[in-house]
Amino acid sequence: MVVQYAGRATIDGLPTYRFVERVPAGSSGTQKLPGSLVGLHGQPTVTLDEYYQAANTYWVDPVTGAVVDTSEDQKITLRDSSGVQRLVLFQGDLR
Repeated sequence: MVVQYAGRATIDGLPTYRFVERVPAGSSGTQKLPGSLVGLHGQPTVTLDEYYQAANTYWVDPVTGAVVDTSEDQKITLRDSSGVQRLVLFQGDLR
């Protein structure tokens, strides 16, 4: 993960620096669930890998260094052993 400077912006009249952090998809555990829930009807239960990824934006006051606003665009999915996405658990932009 790297946070990069992405220019200037104005938030509610306050000039800010904008930084963007990209979190690539990475395994964060496993989930056990009914196979029918993810289209695997021949299997009563399956264990799938859980993946988390995000693109986070931070607006920072250039004088104080305080974060004045954030946006976190997150996605959490379940994938099978071949890497095929089987289910989206969460996808949203948190502000």
